[in-house]
Amino acid sequence: MNKDVKDIWTGALRSGEYQQVEGKLWKCSEGYCCLGVLTDCFVEATGTLWEDATPPLGSYLSELVADWAGFTEEEREDQGNDGVDVILSPTAGGLDLSTCSLGFEHRRASAINDNYMNGNEAKGSFNDIADAIEENL
Repeated sequence: MNKDVKDIWTGALRSGEYQQVEGKLWKCSEGYCCLGVLTDCFVEATGTLWEDATPPLGSYLSELVADWAGFTEEEREDQGNDGVDVILSPTAGGLDLSTCSLGFEHRRASAINDNYMNGNEAKGSFNDIADAIEENL
């Protein structure tokens, strides 16, 4: 991942300017998921329209945003027509992510944001996710 973009993204996650939501990049007047915060950073940095920066279903990053962020192949997980997710390690941000209920060896940023852990015990806050990004990307 591009270091400058990582700094922008983690700073935005920690800023307190974004309310955290689940399931979509952005929910009108409610907030953003962690990938939605990165998309918003892209929109602000490039002047691209939000509609042009998001995939059809709006749950993951577009290739455009993923390329801008400089994610390597190892840091990406293709979600088909719905875009790209970001891979973090099984111990991202000090959370034990090895028990993912979806059975992934590595953890996806969206899964940490959206609470897809066994028993829902390890939902990551934006601060947790920012820590994981700094430690693993």
